[in-house]
Amino acid sequence: PQPRPTKSRYVIGLVAKSNENPVFLAARTGAQDAARKLGRDLGVEIVIDWQTPTSEDAQRQATAVERLA
Repeated sequence: PQPRPTKSRYVIGLVAKSNENPVFLAARTGAQDAARKLGRDLGVEIVIDWQTPTSEDAQRQATAVERLA
């Protein structure tokens, strides 16, 4: 059997290139679906903290990554 996590809530930060690109929007949906399923399987809450800028902006991406650290 797998050991149970000791926390009841996990937050996973995700920074993609832009909110305008369908590939990254699909990745967001997939991450959220996987987080729900894994959380349900493990009995914990898993939250995806989506910090992606609306349009491509390397500086905003870097700032988002720094905020997640």
